[in-house]
Amino acid sequence: MPVNDTEGYITQIRGRSPDWFDLADDVARYASDLISQLSVEQENDRDLVAAILYRRLVSALEAIIILAERGMHTEGQCVQRSMLEGLFVLGAVWKEPKTIEAFFSNDSGRVKKVLKNIKEISGPIREAVANSLTFEEIERRIATIGNPSVKSAKDFAKDAGLLDLYLTDYSFSSEALHHVAKDLERHIDKSGSGNVDGLFWGPEAEQPFELLSPAINYVLLAIEAVRGVFNLDSSQLEEGLRVRMDRLFEMLIDGGG
Repeated sequence: MPVNDTEGYITQIRGRSPDWFDLADDVARYASDLISQLSVEQENDRDLVAAILYRRLVSALEAIIILAERGMHTEGQCVQRSMLEGLFVLGAVWKEPKTIEAFFSNDSGRVKKVLKNIKEISGPIREAVANSLTFEEIERRIATIGNPSVKSAKDFAKDAGLLDLYLTDYSFSSEALHHVAKDLERHIDKSGSGNVDGLFWGPEAEQPFELLSPAINYVLLAIEAVRGVFNLDSSQLEEGLRVRMDRLFEMLIDGGG
C-alpha cells in the first residue's frame, strides 16, 4: 500500500478493531450531545470548570479516534495522559466540591513558576521581555502570589476515587509523553543479533483497541462525573454503551480481540 494512501490505511486499520471503532464513534456522539445539557449558573466556578473539562475530554476522544485510525499509537498515548489529568480533576470536583479551590490554587502555583522561569531568560529575549516585565515587576507579582498549596495529579486522582488509573494508565502513557528510553525502543527495527537495522515509520503495529478502549472508559467515567455535578439523570443509551464496552473487554480477556 502506498505510503501516502491515507484512506487505504484508515480502512485497513479500522478493520482491525471494527467493534471498538463503532463503540468509540457512538460514545463520542452521545458525549457530545450531552454538552448542550450543561447549564452553568452565573459565578459558579465549579460548574464552569467541570463543563469545560468535560468538553475537552469529549474532544480528546475524537482526537484519539483520528489518531487510532491512522496508526499513531504514540501520539494517542500522549492524548490519553492529558485526558487522565482532566478526568482526575473533574472526578475530584464532583466527589468533593471544595476541590475547586485546590484547582485554582494550583494555577497560582503555576503562574509563580512561570514568573521565576522568566527571570532566568538570557540574551535578546530577556531584553525584549524587560520592556514590559521588569525584574522588579516580576518580584512584585511573585510576592503577591505568596506560597499557594499545590495538589498533584495523584492527589486529584485520589480525591476522584481513580487512584488505580493513576498508578497504571497514567504511568504507562507518561512513558510516551516523556520519550523515555524504554518507549523509544518500540520504534527500532532490530536484526536477530540485536543490531539496529532501521527505524519503523508509518502506522504503528499496536492494535487500535489499545488506544480506543481506555479513552472510551475515560469518557464514560467523565459522563458519570458531569452528570453528578449537574444533577443529570442517566439514560438507557448510556447504559447500553457501558454494556457494549464491558462485553468488548470480556472478549479481550477471553482472547477474542
